[in-house]
Amino acid sequence: MGKKETANKGSSGNTLNLSELIASPTTTTPQSQKAHRTSGTPRFLLNRRGRIRRALIHIGSMYFRTSPKKQKKGFTLVETLIAITILMMAVVEPMALTAQSLKTAYYSRDQITASHLAQEAIEAVRSVRDGQILTIALTSPSNPVDIFGSIPVDQDFIIDTTNNAMTPCIGSCPPLQTNGTLYAYNAGWVNTGFTRVVHASYVPGSTDEILLKVTVTWRTSSYPMRTITIYENLYRWVSNG
Repeated sequence: MGKKETANKGSSGNTLNLSELIASPTTTTPQSQKAHRTSGTPRFLLNRRGRIRRALIHIGSMYFRTSPKKQKKGFTLVETLIAITILMMAVVEPMALTAQSLKTAYYSRDQITASHLAQEAIEAVRSVRDGQILTIALTSPSNPVDIFGSIPVDQDFIIDTTNNAMTPCIGSCPPLQTNGTLYAYNAGWVNTGFTRVVHASYVPGSTDEILLKVTVTWRTSSYPMRTITIYENLYRWVSNG
């Protein structure tokens, strides 16, 4: 019992590393080689001189060396909260930026639509005037036609561009409707967020020129109500027939 304990201790009194067993560079004898073989050491662990390979001894010493018990480390509550905060910032900020980008894109889309709707009304009223010119050309002089006769003057009105019908507004003008492709005023169509109001008035001091004013209002998402207004002058460039 005493011999075994002595053999397992080094000069420092601690558990002996395997590297200390081969600290002496002395050449082994056939008897020591035989001792290795009889002790059960596999041959592939021995070098030419019958000594255990130093690389394996170095690795083995890490397992045989006694060391204090390692402490298990983890995250504290503060560290966890900081990590969660950073993760939330990394996820929430891009999502908020994406949402804002979508809102801006929708606003730009509606702004372009409103501009086109306003210009469409101008072209529709101009088409009505030009249609009167054609009527004058095809009608005998005995049946005079006013080139501006079918345009409501000095009052708000709406115009259905699918048939160029102009209807004066009683109170507030109704919103435009759509079937998914066109904007007009038809039964069964769905109301949109756009309201278009047309106003025509004679230019002061002239009965041969009309000032058209088209106002389109709309609202996009949480943005405030927006308005776009365009003006156009129409002239009586042919005499009434």
